[in-house]
Amino acid sequence: MEREQDILNELKDLNSTLASYPKGMPYQVPAGYFDGLAADIYHLASAGVELTKEIPFNVPVGYFDTLPQQTLNAAKKADAAASTATTPRKSIWLNVRWAAAAMLILSISIGSYRMLNPQTISIQQQLNEIPDEAIMAYVQDHIDEFDTEYIINNLDGNTTLQTQAGNLKDETIEDYLENSGWQ
Repeated sequence: MEREQDILNELKDLNSTLASYPKGMPYQVPAGYFDGLAADIYHLASAGVELTKEIPFNVPVGYFDTLPQQTLNAAKKADAAASTATTPRKSIWLNVRWAAAAMLILSISIGSYRMLNPQTISIQQQLNEIPDEAIMAYVQDHIDEFDTEYIINNLDGNTTLQTQAGNLKDETIEDYLENSGWQ
């Protein structure tokens, strides 16, 4: 009993229409119907119903003489109707294929043109697009690099540095190092 209820619940979960049908059989057979069924069928088959020699169906005179020609004519009409019906559909799909091919070629051409001929933006235009706040923030973050680079670029060479260092006395250098906290 519990198994039947589980099956019914599962059918309801699956939204099956079988869950709404009653459990009882819709058709009823009389008691003992199948017990004598085989014997009844055998007696009916062996009863020997007499068949008459008269043919129950009539065929018009000359029916089989014209049948092959009628069949051929009907087949030709069906072929002609089928070929005329498919012709317009074929031309529509042919046009659709040509249109799709044209769009594909056009999109590839435009994409290739843009890739091979990019728009050149001048340096001045690129710099104008950078906000002033971003430039100031970058300079503040990298001020040490700019100072070092500026000093190196402004030196004419080691000769001027050596001549200036040669004019200094040892006591002056020692005083400077002591005052700057260098020891």
